[in-house]
Amino acid sequence: MGVRLLRNCLGRVMSMNAAEKKQDERRVFDLVYASERFDEVIPNENPDFLLRREPGMPCFGVEITEYHVSETDARLDRLPAYSTDLLERLTQ
Repeated sequence: MGVRLLRNCLGRVMSMNAAEKKQDERRVFDLVYASERFDEVIPNENPDFLLRREPGMPCFGVEITEYHVSETDARLDRLPAYSTDLLERLTQ
C-alpha cells in the first residue's frame, strides 16, 4: 500500500496509508452525497467512486480532490495570509 503525506490542522506532516485515505474519502463523499439515493456506490481509484442512480443506467464518477478537517484548516491551507491576518488582529 502506498503512503501519502498530509498536513494536519496544526501544519504537521502526517502519513496516511491507502486504506485510511479511502476511509476519509468515503466520509467526505457521505457528507456531500446521500448514498441511499444511488443503486450502487462502487469504491474505485480513479475516480474515487463510481455511482449508478438506477439499475441499467450508466455510472458516473466522483473524485475527492481536496478535503479539510475544518473551515479553519482550509483557510490556513488555501489563504497564505490568513494566519498573519489573525495574529495582526490580536495585536491591535
